[in-house]
Amino acid sequence: MIRKLLGDREEIRYLVRIPPAQVAARLLESVGPDSWLFDATDKEFAGSVGPSTFSVRRIETWGRNSFRPYLHGKIEPLADGSRIVVRLGLDRYTKAFMPVWLAGTVFFAVVGLVSVLTGAEWSGGRAPDPRFLLLAPPGMFAAGVAMVWVGRLWGKSDERRLLEFADRLWGPRVEQTSSVTVR
Repeated sequence: MIRKLLGDREEIRYLVRIPPAQVAARLLESVGPDSWLFDATDKEFAGSVGPSTFSVRRIETWGRNSFRPYLHGKIEPLADGSRIVVRLGLDRYTKAFMPVWLAGTVFFAVVGLVSVLTGAEWSGGRAPDPRFLLLAPPGMFAAGVAMVWVGRLWGKSDERRLLEFADRLWGPRVEQTSSVTVR
């Protein structure tokens, strides 16, 4: 369940008759620089673009939602152009932080359960309320899952806009089972 919640969507492929360097240049012209604090650009999208990989997000008009989707991709050279392979997913830092958060809540749940079952003494002589020790960690776990779920739900329109952006840049998507035509 957690892997599905934090994982990327399935791959989407584009084939174009331009070299990888030109694909990256076109993408770089279309997005503003990615900034963690302030988006100082007049473009709708921001991101980081390298020679063969990129990560693009829609610029938010208010606040910062760490669970909004990114368009992650790689640019692969072909004999007569490029293949662009993209996936919609969460920011890499969010993907790294959430398992730590969820594992921490499980750890504290085990510590709380052991403390309640053994009647452990706490420094200061007074143990916390056992209900708190048993209910807070599952509540924090559920809150973490809910944050990801709500953030992704909120970002559904961003997913659509990111895919429309990619379609404008590179043309129609290549279906996995269809015959391949290079644009």
